[in-house]
Amino acid sequence: MRHLDEGTIHAWLDGALNEEKARQAEEHAARCTQCAMAVADARGFIAASSRILLALDDVPRGVTPAR
Repeated sequence: MRHLDEGTIHAWLDGALNEEKARQAEEHAARCTQCAMAVADARGFIAASSRILLALDDVPRGVTPAR
């Protein structure tokens, strides 16, 4: 298997790959340092994005920024 591309990594982490492709991605990432690092980066990006979106839920409505 070639290195995992970013789209495949995100599809795998999102659970959007079929069972066989998910298994192949997991096995490849387990033995390929470069792909394992890319998966770790993607997981970090997803976690950071989730924190940002959750923080936006707490922004008060109707507030106008100062000029």
